[in-house]
Amino acid sequence: MQLFEHVDDGAISQRARVRPVGELFHSGTPLLKLIDSAPDGVVIVDSAGSIVLVNQQTELMFGYPRHELLGQTIEVLLPERFRQDHRARRAAYSRAPLTRQMGSGLELFGRRRDGSEFAVEISLAPIMTPSGSFAYSSIRDISDRQRIETEMRTLSSLVESSSDAIIACSIDGAVLTWNSAAERMFGYRAGEMIGQGAGRVLPIMAETTGPAMHALLQQPSAFETWGIRRDGTTLDISLNLSALGGGPGQLTGISGIARDITEMKRQQAEAEASRAEADANRAEAIASRARLVEAQEMAFAGFERSPIGTGIADLDGRLRRINPALCQMLGRPAAEILGMQTPDFLHPLDRGDDESMTLRILNGVTDDVQTERRYLRADGTVIWVHEFASLVRGDDQAPSYFYLQLQDVTERKETEALLAHQAFHDPLTGLVNRTRLTDHIDESLALARPAGRQVGVLFLDVDQFKVVNDGLGHAAGDSLLVQLVKRMQAELRDTDTFARFGGDEFVIVCDSTTVDRAQRVADRIIAMTKEPFWVDGHEVFVTVSIGVVLAGDDDDAHILLRKSDVAMYQAKELGRDRVVVFNDAMQLRASARLDIESQLGRALDRDELRVVYQPIVDVANERVMGFEALVRWEHPDRGWLSPAEFIPVAEETGMILLIGEWVLGEALAQLQRWRREVPGAAELSMAVNLSTRQLRDTQFVQVVAETLDRTGIDPGAVHLEVTESMVMGDVDLAVRNLVSLRALGVRLSIDDFGTGYSSLGYLQKLPVHLLKIDRSFIDGLGGDDPHAAAIVGAIVALARDLNLGVIGEGVESAAQLAELHRLGTAQGQGFLWSTPLRPTDVPGWLREHNEQLV
Repeated sequence: MQLFEHVDDGAISQRARVRPVGELFHSGTPLLKLIDSAPDGVVIVDSAGSIVLVNQQTELMFGYPRHELLGQTIEVLLPERFRQDHRARRAAYSRAPLTRQMGSGLELFGRRRDGSEFAVEISLAPIMTPSGSFAYSSIRDISDRQRIETEMRTLSSLVESSSDAIIACSIDGAVLTWNSAAERMFGYRAGEMIGQGAGRVLPIMAETTGPAMHALLQQPSAFETWGIRRDGTTLDISLNLSALGGGPGQLTGISGIARDITEMKRQQAEAEASRAEADANRAEAIASRARLVEAQEMAFAGFERSPIGTGIADLDGRLRRINPALCQMLGRPAAEILGMQTPDFLHPLDRGDDESMTLRILNGVTDDVQTERRYLRADGTVIWVHEFASLVRGDDQAPSYFYLQLQDVTERKETEALLAHQAFHDPLTGLVNRTRLTDHIDESLALARPAGRQVGVLFLDVDQFKVVNDGLGHAAGDSLLVQLVKRMQAELRDTDTFARFGGDEFVIVCDSTTVDRAQRVADRIIAMTKEPFWVDGHEVFVTVSIGVVLAGDDDDAHILLRKSDVAMYQAKELGRDRVVVFNDAMQLRASARLDIESQLGRALDRDELRVVYQPIVDVANERVMGFEALVRWEHPDRGWLSPAEFIPVAEETGMILLIGEWVLGEALAQLQRWRREVPGAAELSMAVNLSTRQLRDTQFVQVVAETLDRTGIDPGAVHLEVTESMVMGDVDLAVRNLVSLRALGVRLSIDDFGTGYSSLGYLQKLPVHLLKIDRSFIDGLGGDDPHAAAIVGAIVALARDLNLGVIGEGVESAAQLAELHRLGTAQGQGFLWSTPLRPTDVPGWLREHNEQLV
């Protein structure tokens, strides 16, 4: 029966209410298009609870065509057991409508047209119109998320609830992980062992050098050793070790799963003792088989009571005697097991090597073997079993029978699998992580090259992600990344590898591809970001910048990642939200940049950086007021380098903090020397440019204070210059640091004024003393550009109103000087007076300049 047949006449008549709201959301309006494109279901109901509008996602989510829902009450979308209660709640909501999350703290369910139910989140908001009041419902299907959360809780609990001790150590042997089973096994609580050497309880791990750890990892997958309990007693242990790290050469530690096999060893010893006793008896009375039987029966008494699955098999491998623990492990009665061979219970994929193991024992290669394989229980479930098989020989040393021990190690194997998955996958998105990515790229290259196929790598960075993460919180940022990954996965083939490289960076590896196909994949990803994302009720727009590269003959994973990263940064520099394919020109620029970066780190140590000084003069009388300190790099191979060639690199790498501190110290110390030694220099000031990183460094104010104390310079003679863009990047932090700097007594200037994007409102908040007019405006003065004088005049008037001084930069002609003087600019700087001077040239220049003025 169709759902609408359940709706009474009164409810059906509510379809008449569809018309008023339909007039609000008639097809073709941007609002309806927005609602129809929403990723969540949207349902609008009138005050009587009748549905007046649904979007396409609601049709997909509940399985109803739109026309069947219109006019029905909202309860048609709820399971029957919730409908009566919901009607009461709906009535209460209509009396006091508010925007809120529905059912906070409760589990909410929707009901599809086919009767199936699914978990949902519902947000409500009232809509008031001239036609009446309506309720806007946003419905999200969270069944997949709940399932994933449940699975992750289950997997995480395996580690803690494991009956095996799970211990992880760093490369230096310090314990990182110590679960409850380890506490019980060794008697130490986790708080006592974390950070301590694992050798305290596992002597085999006392030697913790890198080579020693590598040697440990060459042991079989499970080997026997011994441990020491807190009370000093020892225990036998079966230990399974695995590496922590990304692959060869990347060992960061070692993890171990330990099982107490003291009891099993005791039983083995008992069996060996019984066997030895039987041998002794046979030596004493070869003819007395009765005594041999008696000795065997004594051994079988322990055999029957053993908690470990134990059996006796003939030389054909057929089980002739088994204990209850083995029956329980295999889920079969003894009658069914006796006469069968162990391969009869093996998983089909693990049956191949059983015959070779038997032959090795019978041929005398070894008397016992150990292995781990999958077994099938009677109900079809798969278990992992640790097998120990030993050949028992008679008095004449001829093979007599096999003694078997089979122990269920499924729990340990599942724990190992969980640890392996966690080691190579991102916990938020489930994607391959950076550690596994490089190995995968190299594997793809090894398979593709012999077949003549190409491998492409796409490096993606989410633009504006920091805005979302900082503005809405890390949880919102995580939600955005999960949604973004889901969309991108829809654009990829099953053979493509998708990895999270770190933060908001992702990598896609395309096997068997071409430049055109890789470009198309990237274009589709760019296109899919045009649709908004919904994060915590907010509509969020982000874009991605993508770098693409196809593998060359000599490229490995690290080279491909570096090249695609270079292309991605080129995409960002070109404006973001675009795709750039790597080319050789980028490589040359990247190599040159790397050279600059590597050599800049040594430039300070090698005394290659120089501070030069450009005069600042009074526009009215051309008297020297001070100097601006400018840094240059005297490169041993490339000669003098301008700041534009190395300061951006220093800014990105953070080296600007060291360079900036050095420049400040050099400039103030030089000013102090001139003031003491050069006639007429006692009143000179010194201007020093700051970088973005310095302005945002919480320690920078302290650095300035210490430099002032060390050099003994009057703070009022120091002018620190910042740009508009530096301040606007983080206004609150910038203002706090600028206020602290002004409190020291130094003077503050806005450099390159007019080229940034600050508002006059922000300018009034900044505790600055001077504006430096950018040279681009000075260039037009005294010439044919009528707008230049108007702009400079406006800046001077603005500065006068704000009680700020003004300096004109880049003055190169007498005409420009005259115009600056006419417009009221107090100071100037430029080639009209001097190019930047070496410190040794300043005294002579000052003397000559002052003589000309006289």
